[in-house]
Amino acid sequence: MMNQNLAEACELVAAKEKIHKVEQKLQRNHIGRLRDGLAESIETSNIHQQTLRALKQIHTAFSMVGYPILLKSCDLLKSKLT
Repeated sequence: MMNQNLAEACELVAAKEKIHKVEQKLQRNHIGRLRDGLAESIETSNIHQQTLRALKQIHTAFSMVGYPILLKSCDLLKSKLT
């Protein structure tokens, strides 16, 4: 990202939506296991939630690098970014 590459910035920001969908699926699966009363899931629920939250924060931090590049270069995406 140091070279202000537009294609890489677009790819990085687009991946944010994919990651969001994966995170939602993992949350639904985890809730399903909790509903089923699986002891392993109940015992590790806090760790599961903290891990998902941390991964989401890390990915958000990385994708934030791409936004300034897209704002300078890509009028089409401006409405999506604000």
